Amino acid sequence: MNFEIEHDACGIGTVVQIDGKQSYDVVDKALHIVEKLEHRAGKDASGKVGDGVGILLQISDDFFRKTLKKENIKLPEYYGVGMFFLPRNKLLLNQHKKMFEKIVEQEGCKFITWRKVPCNESILGQKAMTACQISIKLLLKDLKIFRVM
Repeated sequence: MNFEIEHDACGIGTVVQIDGKQSYDVVDKALHIVEKLEHRAGKDASGKVGDGVGILLQISDDFFRKTLKKENIKLPEYYGVGMFFLPRNKLLLNQHKKMFEKIVEQEGCKFITWRKVPCNESILGQKAMTACQISIKLLLKDLKIFRVM
């Protein structure tokens, strides 16, 4: 890709490593795309409210194992991760979590834990905080459909 002749355009960008090998170069190019899409990020006049533009990466098994080990949680060989954006209201948050846990059980899987994704909310403006949801991950095991890591 020649960044000198590429032009900004609204939309998305994709960078993949077809052979599956991990490479910082792929992440670097993806971040470059994000920088070029800054104008598309739907920012308001304050410059502090956007649409959450970012990059999607492969699940880091080492990261999850080390992080959850600190909480005395041992992950099984195979597990799944789901990403949810849930309401900040405690009652609604707990209702949503219980609902997902029940669905997991009904589907024949086993719930492991919820993990709140760390977020630096101090950089958000008031308007963003009003609409901000809690970013949370669901980890589960005994996936009946497939076993992929």
